[in-house]
Amino acid sequence: MTQNNDIFMSMLKNKEEVLVSIIKDLDTCDKNMQAFEKLCSLFEQGKEVNTDKALTACAKSMRHMNDVNRRMLMVLMVYVSGNNYDGDTASVLVRMGRGQDAVREMFRRKMGRG
Repeated sequence: MTQNNDIFMSMLKNKEEVLVSIIKDLDTCDKNMQAFEKLCSLFEQGKEVNTDKALTACAKSMRHMNDVNRRMLMVLMVYVSGNNYDGDTASVLVRMGRGQDAVREMFRRKMGRG
């Protein structure tokens, strides 16, 4: 749990650092995708692939994706628990043409039935 607290404290102290981290993660995800596409292409072409290297690269990528998912879930948890979540969600529903549903749900929740 200490690591979670450190991430939350980092998010509170330095929003720019969080944004830079997200951009780095996006770049790494793009690189991983390109590597996976190359690996798949080699398999499809029937070429020899060093299994140990391929598995090591896949494991490294999976660890990275797990870290990314964990951080993004924490960012989402902070956002969802914030004051703007309901309004932002309703705004998206309005843009999707579901404004009446959003208003109805917000009214239902305000009247204590949610």
